[in-house]
Amino acid sequence: MFHHIKHDSENHHSKLKKPNSMKLLEWIACGKVGISSRTMWLAITGIIEKPERMSTLFNVPMDRSDFAQCLQMVNSYYVSKEQLEKVKIPFPWFSPIIDHWDELVQLYNVASDYKSGMLLYNRLHELMHECMIIDGFIEVRSGYWQRQSANV
Repeated sequence: MFHHIKHDSENHHSKLKKPNSMKLLEWIACGKVGISSRTMWLAITGIIEKPERMSTLFNVPMDRSDFAQCLQMVNSYYVSKEQLEKVKIPFPWFSPIIDHWDELVQLYNVASDYKSGMLLYNRLHELMHECMIIDGFIEVRSGYWQRQSANV
């Protein structure tokens, strides 16, 4: 579908040097993409390289459906552990998710009913708390977060 894009030094897509780069371009254009999987994609492809804050544009997976989209991208396009580690460069607050990736995949794979699905959901929310703290948020009260300051 996007076979007309060339990967030469003059092409604005030339940052994508991995064999799976064309498939990743097709995935972002045509796949089932959420904010968290898009966040990962931006880092893995090298499109975003400088640190960015958590926002409505960049975020972590918050439930089974979000994580499924991230996992689908990783599995379908042969994203390696090394490429996953790239997510932590522009998005350091994503580190708890990447650091616990194998555990999350395991929880996802056994989530066949509501009870086991809640294990993944609860673990994602525990890790999301860590992500929020890394990004400079404080929990003012249960479930309500606020940035510590504008320049953190």
